[in-house]
Parts: sequence; C-alpha cells; structure tokens
Amino acid sequence: MTPDGDVVHELHAPAHSAYAHASWSPTALAVEGHGAERRIWVADGYGASLVHAYTPDGSWLMSADGADSGTAFDCPHGIVVDQRGSEPLLVVADRANQRLVELGLDGRTRRVLADGQVWSPSGLAIDDDFLLVTELWGDLVVLDRDGAVVDRIAEQSVEPTRPGWPNAMADGAVVRPSTRAGALNSPHGIAVDSTDGSWVFTEWFIGGRVVRLSPSKKG
Repeated sequence: MTPDGDVVHELHAPAHSAYAHASWSPTALAVEGHGAERRIWVADGYGASLVHAYTPDGSWLMSADGADSGTAFDCPHGIVVDQRGSEPLLVVADRANQRLVELGLDGRTRRVLADGQVWSPSGLAIDDDFLLVTELWGDLVVLDRDGAVVDRIAEQSVEPTRPGWPNAMADGAVVRPSTRAGALNSPHGIAVDSTDGSWVFTEWFIGGRVVRLSPSKKG
C-alpha cells in the first residue's frame, strides 16, 4: 500500500497442493534484491507452514518446507534477509520446532541455527553483525555471524504458566498484564531503527505495546 493507505497490490495463496487442506495465514515477509530481479518472500506460519517466493508482480516462483533439514517447518513465523555474508541468505524463525533455519535463495537449507537454544522464536532482524530473535515467551536472543548465541535479554526457557498469559486474570476475566519499562512480556515483532540504532519491539497482549531499547554494543 502507499503511505496514504491505498492498496496497490495483494499477494494470495499460491497454487500449492498444501492449500487443499490448509489456510493461507502468513505471518511475515521480506524483500530481497532490486528492481525486476527482487523477490518477495512470505512465511505462512499460521497456515501451511511453508515459505514462498514471489516476483514483484505477485507471480509464485517456488515454496520451501524445510524438510531437507531433516524436519519440515512447523510455524515458520518470522523471516529476514541476511546480507552479512558473501551472498544473501534467508533466516526463518521455525517457532514450533524451536530453531532457526538458514535457506539459500534457491529455498534449500544451508544450516540450522540455535537448535535447542531458542524456545519460541517469532521475529527476526539484522543489526550490523548480529541476528536478533524475539522469543514470544519473553526474551531476546542475539546471535553472531557464525550463528552462535552471544547474548540474551530476560531469558525464559520455559513456556509461561501464568493464568491468562500473555495477558493476566482479574476476577475471572482476562485483562491486560502489568508491564514495566525495560522488561519484556511477550515480544513478537522486531525492527532496527536506522536513525539511532535502537531496537524496537512489538509485544503481543491486550492493547499491545511498543518497546524501544538502546543496545550497548561492545567489540
């Protein structure tokens, strides 16, 4: 859509056999390349658990299911183009499988990252040498170029058991949770603000919240 909100183009579910029994419920997208050569990558996290590539005019090019990694995607919720190396790659937040999967632009798996070190990966962003991963259960994971986990914020390795999570309960009703500055409740999306380098999160609960953190970078 335009900055004024006018819709100029829509992407629809491709003619893939998976949609005979699955919904089209995309959760993230990323754009790779330039001009007529660019591709639009769509992660259908809540539908068929596939990642699709489209041309700029919306023509379907191909789909990836992650099965060549040894395990097919299960809720590929987030996706980002990683241009830190010699060639652009895609990183997929394979949430229900609790891992990250790196794909080539041919849709084939290059490597699996943070397997057993992430528990609810939802959103992805690149900040200089670092890959940032929001964990819906309440933390942020930072990986370096080699795919090693180098930092965590508010580590939560166990699915929250608070009644009503990610919200709260009061007198038998689901209500907005109490929040405080600097603490993460249920971070969902993430972006890096190019003007000041801050990390901007969206949080998933009643009414939502936008959190901005100023990272302290060393080395």
